[in-house]
Amino acid sequence: MTEFEVHKRAAPASASAPRRDHNVQLIVLHSDLGSAPDSIAAFSAPRSASAPHYYVDANGQITQLVSEKRAARHSGSARWEKRTRNIDLISVGIMLEHRLDGGAGSAQLAALQWLLDALLVYFALDEDAVVRWQPAIGGQPLAALSRYFPPQPPAPAPARPTRAATRAAGAATLGLEDDPLAAQRLWLRLQDLTHKQRGGAFHIDWSFHLHAAKFDLGAPLAPSDPTQIQPAGDPRSYGYQPFARDTICNEGRNWDQIQSLNSLLGASVAPTGLARALVDASYRSSLAVSESRVAMRGNNTFQPGWKFHQVALQEHLGAPISRNYATADGLYAVQVFAGDTLYTPRAEGSGCRRLGQTAPGDPAYAPIWAETYAAIGAAYNPSSPHQQFAAANKLGAPLGPVTRADFEGTPIDIQIFALDTIYAGPDGQIKRLSALPKPDIVSTWQPAPVTSNQPPPPPPGQGAGQVPERVRRLINRAIGLLGSDGDDLAKFPELRKFAPDGDIVCADLVTICLNEAGVRLWSNVSDPTGTGRTGPRAANYYRPDAANQGALRQVGDAEPWLPGDILIYGKGDLSVDRAYHVNLYVAPFTYNGRTRDVVNSSLGDPRVLALNKDDCMRTHCSPDYRWTKRVRVVELEREFT
Repeated sequence: MTEFEVHKRAAPASASAPRRDHNVQLIVLHSDLGSAPDSIAAFSAPRSASAPHYYVDANGQITQLVSEKRAARHSGSARWEKRTRNIDLISVGIMLEHRLDGGAGSAQLAALQWLLDALLVYFALDEDAVVRWQPAIGGQPLAALSRYFPPQPPAPAPARPTRAATRAAGAATLGLEDDPLAAQRLWLRLQDLTHKQRGGAFHIDWSFHLHAAKFDLGAPLAPSDPTQIQPAGDPRSYGYQPFARDTICNEGRNWDQIQSLNSLLGASVAPTGLARALVDASYRSSLAVSESRVAMRGNNTFQPGWKFHQVALQEHLGAPISRNYATADGLYAVQVFAGDTLYTPRAEGSGCRRLGQTAPGDPAYAPIWAETYAAIGAAYNPSSPHQQFAAANKLGAPLGPVTRADFEGTPIDIQIFALDTIYAGPDGQIKRLSALPKPDIVSTWQPAPVTSNQPPPPPPGQGAGQVPERVRRLINRAIGLLGSDGDDLAKFPELRKFAPDGDIVCADLVTICLNEAGVRLWSNVSDPTGTGRTGPRAANYYRPDAANQGALRQVGDAEPWLPGDILIYGKGDLSVDRAYHVNLYVAPFTYNGRTRDVVNSSLGDPRVLALNKDDCMRTHCSPDYRWTKRVRVVELEREFT
């Protein structure tokens, strides 16, 4: 994971306020249309009345202006979950230089995602806690908050091929006889044009776009939706994008773990679950693009009992381009899908025919093609060479008319169909985008295995009933502490000796759980910083040190995880610095409908939280920390052997 340095520039106390025991529930993203130097200077001026917690500039530099322990004045009051609330008290604010929609570059997105990862882990929040702030408009008295998912950070990608020093003539360049670099430049140009038709910009380093290009899913039918879907009964949320041949998705921010709607479908779609949520979302987003351009009539939702919709799913025809409607003359029922147009003569009353399987001499052929073009607001021209080529090669529905574009000074006539984009140079020969060679980053792309749907298997010796009794006591104590510090100390008065001030800090949590397992603790450890963090109430107590040699050891990355493993976090080398935070791995368990495996408490936070070890290892649990180490109590390890 790329690490980012967090620069500190304190805003005055007037730019924030105490949280007054409110827990952080949201991370609010703001767009700044000014420049980073001017905005940061204004936020940190002596009498500033507002500031975000963090500012991320266009180059990816992160500046912290306000501690997360205070309520930065960045949003004020807004309507959220049917209540008018002071959002500042329950949120962390992040401001980005430039707009969120289309203005963020690769470095800024990478820094933002790194910061979001760390904050979501630190506050034990899920991805749906990320929202976007929009000012009050249209006479509305309050600002608006909406759930928002920023684009994924870019994957490392090779530079796009540069133009040859001496470019061939237009027809020869389009012929691509002797210029493979030109072929890749043309491929990129046509992908850009294809995506702009309905799906926004093409990003060769985005997982969805790599996947669609690698597996020839055709044109996008709508942009990737920043608002993730959450299937009924599923605590997870999913990003998605509909393409002509399939709708693909990923859980949360597991960008590379692509899942396919087609692979989830059986003989029929279940009334609930991820597949049904993807079908509904595909219909909704694709038709929203169509209806922003052409007035439509008829039904616009998925109906599992309708023949058209059953055939579209079974034949993998993709999402609809039009609603389900009757033609103006009353002769046909029609619905245009990406892969084909389905229709039936009204006189038949039922059934389903496909335009792609209808002979040109059939009386329905020309009228249904006319309806197919009407769905995109264009006229059907049966004599068009592009149309004739597309019909002969069964390229699905047109997404736009024939248009003139430019490729390196050469005019090309292109037409985007759902299943392929076709083009012709000055010689008039029609060719297909899919016939061009793909760049290496596309041809070598492979999605990562989907790992988050099931809890990880237990390490050896940890099957049902095989966890040692002492370790089981540790696990039960840790999970039993989830909730608030106050409730825990009321339920278990004996714990007050570990937290005499009523605040269960991170080291208290680990010490309490080790005490429950009967672990004998060691003498105080050293503190190179000289700040006195040497006792069991300090995270530094759990660093590998001469004082605990033989009792505590650092665990290698390849070693299996065992309940009781301790995660420590720091900023600098332990020879000159101390550990700053600590939490406890207890093996997978379910909490609030989600799989978790780490229990965490923090100084000043009145809660004990459930986290995920992979997130903790990846993000180091906070933007302040630079590393995570795993250590193990040798006494507990022996219980497993």
